[in-house]
Amino acid sequence: MDNITKFPPLHLLPEKNAQTIEPTRADFPLHNLSIVGDLAEMKAKMLADVFVLDGVALLGQLTVIYAKPNAGKQD
Repeated sequence: MDNITKFPPLHLLPEKNAQTIEPTRADFPLHNLSIVGDLAEMKAKMLADVFVLDGVALLGQLTVIYAKPNAGKQD
């Protein structure tokens, strides 16, 4: 145990620097893809959706239906 680094007790660690720079949205480019806060817009789009296959496929979206071979799928 002589070669194990000893960490200082928490009360001896330096306090948080008051000049710490907080990250901004520009620092995280994936933040632009977040849907947080878009609930109202998503609800409005959902109400305007048009089904081309009732309850399954929406107009303007790709829908894939998988089934094993010879399960009765039609082209």
